Amino acid sequence: LVSEAAIKSKNIETAVEALVKQTELFKKPEQVLTCSKMLMDLGAWEEALKGYERFSELAPDDRRGIHGANAAKAMLGWPTDPKLVIRPGKSIGTIEIGDTKEDVKSKLGSPEAKEFRKVGGKSILADEYAEIWTYSKTMPKRGLRIIFLNGKVREAEARSGEYKTETGLGLTNFLLPKNAKRLEWRKDGEGRSVVCLAKGGGLTFYAAGLNNDGTDARYRKLRVHKGNSSIDSVEGFSLLELFN
Repeated sequence: LVSEAAIKSKNIETAVEALVKQTELFKKPEQVLTCSKMLMDLGAWEEALKGYERFSELAPDDRRGIHGANAAKAMLGWPTDPKLVIRPGKSIGTIEIGDTKEDVKSKLGSPEAKEFRKVGGKSILADEYAEIWTYSKTMPKRGLRIIFLNGKVREAEARSGEYKTETGLGLTNFLLPKNAKRLEWRKDGEGRSVVCLAKGGGLTFYAAGLNNDGTDARYRKLRVHKGNSSIDSVEGFSLLELFN
């Protein structure tokens, strides 16, 4: 096989290309699995992930595909636990935009605290009151702050670095230069603060107390929302809790 010959000759790029084609063309699950494992050995994590996903399509009851995919995701720094995945504009963990209060209670239980805040500012929802539920002690290191409008989840906040998009973007790395292309825009503010919108919208990152090179911050938070801005972003982020 071309892939085996390329590996023996240490032509890694050619080997990866050949193995990817084989995972796409092979019909037998075991062949696809073998190629996926070889891709892992070559450090081609994304290609291996696609191979394991292909294996799972061919053999949906065989959990080796899931285990292999999770191993590839772990090497990429992508989340493997569905409860920690952010889907911009749609959900964070198990909480989906549009969930009712009963939906949230069935998933997370009763909140530790409730508060009501006026959206305010120049937003078209300025006169609306948001009901905000907080989960912290019951979800150590994975706490959520859920914002309801008219009885349904409109947005959700988190300060945990464990939450990440399916491709690994989160609070621990959104400020790094290598991820600049994954942001729609970055706006610097007073007091060494910054607001960033993820590419494609639906997810905003906030930070304050930036370090000297702007790659880390003392305070960080993210919010999942609809479209390209949160409901209170027009003037002052009246609903945001960045510092506590």
